[in-house]
Amino acid sequence: MKHDVLKLFALLMLSLLPTPLRAADLNPFLQAALENYTGRFRGQGIDLRLLPENGKWNGTLFFQARSYTVEAEPKSSGLEGRFADGEQFWPFSALSSGDKLIFTAGSFTTTLQRQTLPKLEGGWRSPRVLITFDSATTKTSGHIQFNGQEYSFVAEERAGDLEGVFKAGDKSFPFRIANETRGLVFNTAAYAELLSPVPNRSRLRVHTLPPSTFTLANDGKPVQGQDGLYEFPGSPTLHLELLAKGYHPIRTNFTLPAYGEASWTASLERAFYPALEMARWTNSLGMGFVPVPGTKALFSEWVTRVLDYTAYAATATDIEPAWRNVEYLGVAVSNAPDHPVTMVSWDDARKFCHWLTQKERSARLISAQQFYRLPTDAEWSRAAGLDNENAGLPMSKDARIRGVYPWGKSWPPPNAVGNYADRAAKEIFNGMRVIRDYDDGFPTTSPVGRFPANRHGLYDMSGNVWQWCEDWYDPIRSNHVARGASWQSVEPRALLSSHRGSVPEGRGSSVGFRCVLVTGEP
Repeated sequence: MKHDVLKLFALLMLSLLPTPLRAADLNPFLQAALENYTGRFRGQGIDLRLLPENGKWNGTLFFQARSYTVEAEPKSSGLEGRFADGEQFWPFSALSSGDKLIFTAGSFTTTLQRQTLPKLEGGWRSPRVLITFDSATTKTSGHIQFNGQEYSFVAEERAGDLEGVFKAGDKSFPFRIANETRGLVFNTAAYAELLSPVPNRSRLRVHTLPPSTFTLANDGKPVQGQDGLYEFPGSPTLHLELLAKGYHPIRTNFTLPAYGEASWTASLERAFYPALEMARWTNSLGMGFVPVPGTKALFSEWVTRVLDYTAYAATATDIEPAWRNVEYLGVAVSNAPDHPVTMVSWDDARKFCHWLTQKERSARLISAQQFYRLPTDAEWSRAAGLDNENAGLPMSKDARIRGVYPWGKSWPPPNAVGNYADRAAKEIFNGMRVIRDYDDGFPTTSPVGRFPANRHGLYDMSGNVWQWCEDWYDPIRSNHVARGASWQSVEPRALLSSHRGSVPEGRGSSVGFRCVLVTGEP
């Protein structure tokens, strides 16, 4: 009897509580009633949502694609009320059992399971709305994009759904994300739309002025797009480089909005880069380049100097120091700034070309499609005046054109046509074999460009130092090709224009390299 009086008193107090009803305002008995019967419950095709208001429970019931309004109030046996559709209504009762409700309407009884609102994170989209949830906050908050505008929102879970307000300036609009049977539904006073999760991808629309065909790279890697529209995962900070033929590269950093789209218009600046039509072009190191007919390369007029390699060495950290103090048979080989650099391997030479390419692209002196490399064996032959050599491996063409030297068809060479093994070398190196009666005035290397240029305006295409080519000498790729002979060369065969040196990977006091500048794929 005493227990029934307390329960009736509690129910009376429940009916007098103001709106909204808060669990913290109630005694333990009423807290239990509030917690047990508030929320969304589902089962057997029924979706029931109950929430307290003015000491009663109101809500909605969905069944067989129809929606009913619900009114109920607590009784000693649980909740009792009715669900209505217009003027027609049906009584029901509900008894809490943990996370379940035993729902009875007439002779129909079923068990409904309490529903938990799924964790809302990332992005969700309906036909008209994009919702993104903030992850770095303890509150449920985020942004809503609608009709081209973006609103911020805060929300909280209420009776199994998420309810909140989105704002833009002084304007605010209530909304609810309902955890319905069909999924999450975004509700406002005007409409309701089913939400679906979307991957976090941001889009960038790119235009150029003037309009031009272009390629786009991010962090140095090509990006694929369509009609100027590019997609990126997440909301990244991009490090973009836009390349359009005939224009300077454009580089910019861009942070894209999460799940959003941004636009970038790149203003192009006309560029004037070295071209094969030029008579001569000088790069940032003072190296002169000239075209060679029959090739698509601009050739350096001279071999790479100590001065040039010193500029490279000042920025690199993994350079073998042998080039700095070169000796041959205990005698110093000149390392004056205007002499060719020696003691550089084939790989060293290629690394220099790569460094020079990056340096001059960054300075916008060459285009993004242009790069430095070693000349190929075939290009070298053209540059040396061998216009009609057969195709094939360098090995198969080695010394095949007899009696043709850089100076003509006679042997020995006239004095001072190139830097070869001569009387000056013999005076320094006891017992060294030299060309009989030949004198060029230099016992080791000579300054680049000291001897006459060939008909293409190229210096030291014979003598001074052997020069690495891109090619392998033989099909098994055991040795690289070197052309041009050196200050140590003495045999007639070595001085033939068609001779190829078969040189293993390594460094020598008579080996250097020459660069060419080309356009296309490395």
